[in-house]
Amino acid sequence: MSAGRAMKVMGIVFSPRGMFWLLWLWALYYVTSAVWGEEAFGSFVAAHSSNPFVLFMSVFTLVVFTGTLVQYAMRGFNRRGWLIVPWLVLPVGVLVFLAGFVAMAGFGKAYLAVVQEGQELPISWGESTFVVEEIEVDVKGKYLDSDREFGLLRSEPHVTISGLGQRHRTGAFPPTRFLGAYFHLLDFGIAPGLVLFEQGELVLSGNVNLKLLPPGQEDSISIEGLPYRMYLRLAPEKMFQRGRDNIKLYDLDSPKYFVRVEKGDETVFDGTSEQDITFDGFEIRILPHVSWVWLEVKRGIGVPLVWLGSALIALGLPLTLMLMVGRAARHLRLHAGD
Repeated sequence: MSAGRAMKVMGIVFSPRGMFWLLWLWALYYVTSAVWGEEAFGSFVAAHSSNPFVLFMSVFTLVVFTGTLVQYAMRGFNRRGWLIVPWLVLPVGVLVFLAGFVAMAGFGKAYLAVVQEGQELPISWGESTFVVEEIEVDVKGKYLDSDREFGLLRSEPHVTISGLGQRHRTGAFPPTRFLGAYFHLLDFGIAPGLVLFEQGELVLSGNVNLKLLPPGQEDSISIEGLPYRMYLRLAPEKMFQRGRDNIKLYDLDSPKYFVRVEKGDETVFDGTSEQDITFDGFEIRILPHVSWVWLEVKRGIGVPLVWLGSALIALGLPLTLMLMVGRAARHLRLHAGD
């Protein structure tokens, strides 16, 4: 490739048009890989640690964003001098925020853990060990599948963690600092209680972390030491007609389940949790659920950058709006004079 053609390609990449196409590709990736993968934001964050290509594309996007912003700043400075500075607060804030996100998601020491209340996180730094003391997930008790676009939650979920005699409460975003590490919540779900009997004798019991929310998802678990796999899906409390639509109402406080048990290619049970779940001399009872959370714990410089970027964005949004209103007012005065 000739030097002239290479410069032309670089000019397209480091331009608003190149930035637009990069953002479009990111939106396409997020919708197809993250949302359809049913973990959404959590999967998107985790991919930066597990998928080198995703991390490379994030860094490349930052480089393109930086190059485009530098060009904009230089052209603005040549035309307006220092008056361009207030216009840069918002885009610089977005750049710093994204740089912090990439640094937090793709670099530094990170751990991911799915835990229930009372469980210890499988991580430690020095003398610090962490225990999940409380999980606060305010899910709508009565949920209509027609309200999917409004979400399951009444408020942001939180988790309280303890370590070295201290307690700390954190939510989904941004991460918060505790004992030298940054914590935030990626996802949540329910863990139904399962009890397995063989010929009336207790074999296994415990709460099993399953991805069953929002309603409609199915998850499964292999029964330890036995050739069976159990599939669960939330069952509606009732169904009714609204216009032409069939609406399902779910009781998420005391849910019912569709249950299927398979042994190889054979289905040995297919019914609901309201029935006796029996097969081949075994019986399964489903008990009330508890909540689980998917936590990310990190060390690194990313979170301070996220906070700095957030502060610049909070300052830049009203500042940019004021500048745009001022520009529009001047434009109207000039045309009124004509």
